[in-house]
Amino acid sequence: MADHPVIRESTLEEQCYFYAKYDKFRDLKALFKKGAEHPDLNARHSNNWETPLFAAVDRDSGRCAMFLLSKGADPNVANMSGSTPLHHIAAAPSRLEMAKALLEAGADPSAANKRGATPLHIAAGAGYADLVEALLEKGSDPLALDSDGATPLDRANKSILALEDGNSLYAGLARSLGKNRDWQRAKTLLTAATESRLLARETQATTQPKARASGRSL
Repeated sequence: MADHPVIRESTLEEQCYFYAKYDKFRDLKALFKKGAEHPDLNARHSNNWETPLFAAVDRDSGRCAMFLLSKGADPNVANMSGSTPLHHIAAAPSRLEMAKALLEAGADPSAANKRGATPLHIAAGAGYADLVEALLEKGSDPLALDSDGATPLDRANKSILALEDGNSLYAGLARSLGKNRDWQRAKTLLTAATESRLLARETQATTQPKARASGRSL
């Protein structure tokens, strides 16, 4: 965390964070007038280590988030829990376009937080199939293990089992989140990606010894 400065009081960085947090788009843009000193967009708040970009994403301010990205905000700067903005919105179906913008700006689809969870783990557990698909297309690892030793597919399966248990508190929460969520589709996508990645590993494991043997024979 030492590689990014802390936001101090009465600074441009504090103003930037405040404007992003409260969706004050005009004020945010005004900080970047031509010829003026600009704030460090990757400075982090002392309370939670969140950047202005993180604050904009948390506020669901797409315009502020997009503007900050256009000015060079790093989408991979993590907060105190090791989560990036992409982790933060990975369970929010209404923010698919913002998630895609983060990915296009270079957000790491396989970044792990302090619990070992990647955005794919979170999206899978939340049944956010559209983002599961987008993350897989960007190369997110379907075999990644979180601190519980679970893969994203395990997370999706756990949610599906919870949904089938009518007495489960988790199932009640999952159903309350219902709109735009499709756990079965997420499972299908993850199953295919997992099988493909395992097959690629097996193929690589079998071809490498042959290549080494061929090299020795020469």
